[in-house]
Amino acid sequence: CTPVDSVRVLVMENIMLSPSSDVYILPLSYVDYVVERRKYGRVEILSVPSEQYKFKVANETVGYVHRDLPRFTGVQLGQTDVILRDANMAGLGGPHSTRGPSAGVHVVLPARMEWLVYPGGVWVLERTRRYQMSVELSDRLKHRIMLQDDV
Repeated sequence: CTPVDSVRVLVMENIMLSPSSDVYILPLSYVDYVVERRKYGRVEILSVPSEQYKFKVANETVGYVHRDLPRFTGVQLGQTDVILRDANMAGLGGPHSTRGPSAGVHVVLPARMEWLVYPGGVWVLERTRRYQMSVELSDRLKHRIMLQDDV
């Protein structure tokens, strides 16, 4: 057995992005991210970007993260990851380097539009009742596209 000169131990905070699952957006639309720190059973919302945490986009041809907001805007069809970088982890590269929390973003075109009617979800409507209607878009693989209020 050979002696070990040093051991590097990394202690990382329990940080998550929300939404954490893949999102599908239209070109020139955006998704806002929230960074959550879980500590002692509580969830704390972190202000990002900050001196410690910054966003990076894996494929910058698909879109960009705003300098002062935790917002990704899609500019071209494709897929990328939004990655949260911790400045305290910079320079710890190599085979055992860590990658911060990330979330996938797909910039897609709509292939299907669905009208939803509440309450009831039926197409026979009464004249004197009030209904709430919404629209859902999905891509050709039936992934639901995230829409902002101004779409």
